[in-house]
Amino acid sequence: MNRENKQAPPPLAGLAKSAPVGIEWLVLAYLLFCAWQARAPLAPVPFGDPDTWGYVNPALSWLSGDGFRQTNGRDWLYPGLVTLFLKTTGSFAGLFYWQQALGYISIILMAVTWRIWVSFFDLKPWIRLAVVVAGAIPIWMQAVNPQLIFLESALRPESVMQFFGYAQLACLMAYCWCRWKRPHEMIAILTAAGALFFAYGCLLLKPSWLFAFLATVAPVFVGIVGKGLPLRAKLVGPALGVVLCGIFLWLPPELWFIKDKRSRTFLPSTLFTIHARLIEKKLTADAAAMPAGDPEKARLETLLAELRSEMHVAETMQHNYEKLGFNPDYLFYRSHFMDSLYEYAGADPEKFRSYCIKLYLATALTNPLGMAGKVLTQLSHVLLPSGSTFYRGDLVWSRIAKSAGNSFELNIVDDYRPHIQEMCRVYLDQAAGLSRHLPHLHQSNVGREWAKIATRLHIPTIVLFAAAFVLVLVRPELGAYRLAAWGALILFSAPMANAFTVSIVHALDIQRYRISLGGFLLFALTAMAVFVLVVAAHYLRPVVWKHLQPIVQRYLPTRS
Repeated sequence: MNRENKQAPPPLAGLAKSAPVGIEWLVLAYLLFCAWQARAPLAPVPFGDPDTWGYVNPALSWLSGDGFRQTNGRDWLYPGLVTLFLKTTGSFAGLFYWQQALGYISIILMAVTWRIWVSFFDLKPWIRLAVVVAGAIPIWMQAVNPQLIFLESALRPESVMQFFGYAQLACLMAYCWCRWKRPHEMIAILTAAGALFFAYGCLLLKPSWLFAFLATVAPVFVGIVGKGLPLRAKLVGPALGVVLCGIFLWLPPELWFIKDKRSRTFLPSTLFTIHARLIEKKLTADAAAMPAGDPEKARLETLLAELRSEMHVAETMQHNYEKLGFNPDYLFYRSHFMDSLYEYAGADPEKFRSYCIKLYLATALTNPLGMAGKVLTQLSHVLLPSGSTFYRGDLVWSRIAKSAGNSFELNIVDDYRPHIQEMCRVYLDQAAGLSRHLPHLHQSNVGREWAKIATRLHIPTIVLFAAAFVLVLVRPELGAYRLAAWGALILFSAPMANAFTVSIVHALDIQRYRISLGGFLLFALTAMAVFVLVVAAHYLRPVVWKHLQPIVQRYLPTRS
């Protein structure tokens, strides 16, 4: 009996060991409560905008029995999710709750991702708790950011992008843990497949995820080589992911998605209008090189005259493209120039697509400095971010409400089945009511201050992380920190590669792009800052202990 009592752990020791885990759960519960509190003022009415119809009409046409029809060149995954949400709930209010539920799940996935990354370190329970609590900062910012709450409630792919993005990162961190930290065959297979599946889902939701897709799936394929798991397990995971992507993400549009002409012309039109200033210089040089009397020269000069005229309008009108310097949306949607360009290129979707893409590539090759300047100027939005990238509360709700009420093409809705017409009518009535009862989301001063701190520490954190990363790679005694270093780099690669894609193809002047990647960026920066502190503590701990040891021995003497 006495022997059993001696072997039993002291109650306080057991409590000290289990308490950090309980506190972690309490922190997560608090974050979810904050998220609920921040969303409580919103009525169950999803927000629409001029792009909404391209995402909603395919769902409405399918539910009305007219097929899954692509609209305005938008890809199929978000319209497919809209179809699922409307089919299962029967209303746009139900869609709102679906997206809000995915928003809560994305907060949990952030916590899971962070907790797995922290487990790459071998830390004592209470130190690990401190690091876990540090990760609560970017999660809280995500949970209460009014701009992200607005995007989560919008009829846009950004509403589910956080869920897909953090599901991918959670799978990826879990794969790294089961592949290199504590090899586990089955979990490595499932998480590798999940990482590929959700990465491809992100790419379908937002094509600007292209480079982020490549950067974040690379670890799964790197994991094929090396020791730790049987070759079978290392191959089955990626293979299963490819199969899942093929069945659930590639095959459905091939079978059911009725594509429109814009699917072939949307990207080429975007490339031309965004880079119109550089392309105008290229076409001017081409026209100057043509011999006098060449009929093609006259055609090109006529096109150039119209382009210069429309560019003048795009430059002088009010717009939000501060670094681009003109409004490409005017050229794309309101100007007749794109019709003239379509005729010039051959009045055929494939000829137009080929002409615009070749012209974009030729412009980049003949004027690499100009193209690099454009890309770097756009990247400065995330290399030197403003506070609104991480937190923004000053939303113009009156304009948002007005846009929501004008987001449907009623002449097409009138041709759908009566129950679909009624669903749309109810939504539009609710959207009209938004202008009379505007939502008031809480604007947190703490959120603004944290955003300011993040902007000030952004570059120093990147520089210090790069130094610590190199140090960990070259110093054998720091080998235990290498997996955490690679994990932080993976987290950072997602938003930065996304920003790079947008800067090449489009423009980060659009604040929606910056806000949607800002949460990912702050999450990664926090991981990088923690990594720097852990590496610094590795070297400073002996020095600090040398000075603290006499004090500890004096005031906290050990029992003999």
